Amino acid sequence: MKKLLLAATILSSFAVPSMAKSLDEAVQENQPAEHCIATGTVYRLDPRGDNNLSVRTRPRVAGPQYEKDELYTGEHVCVTRTEGVWAFVIYQRDGRSFSGWVHGHYIHLGEGEGQ
Repeated sequence: MKKLLLAATILSSFAVPSMAKSLDEAVQENQPAEHCIATGTVYRLDPRGDNNLSVRTRPRVAGPQYEKDELYTGEHVCVTRTEGVWAFVIYQRDGRSFSGWVHGHYIHLGEGEGQ
């Protein structure tokens, strides 16, 4: 039942853009590791470029309005689902869990794991 309610909440956030910001700002605290389909590390970033991986609210490159955070080389992530080349990840910072969409090209998956 909890999963059904969560799915309904997530789907409704896509239908009503004004709700997206409040859901974005909500931090997922202590997300269980069993939700990971893979673990990975950020890599392949260009040190002569931006040298960061944008964490986005949506799985697309549609502009800076969707960027909500940045990850850097060597940071660890938990991949919970994928959509094409995009991966929805959970990551830790300052004892809190955060989440968002990143381009999967920049995530090196752990040994023996796949998308």
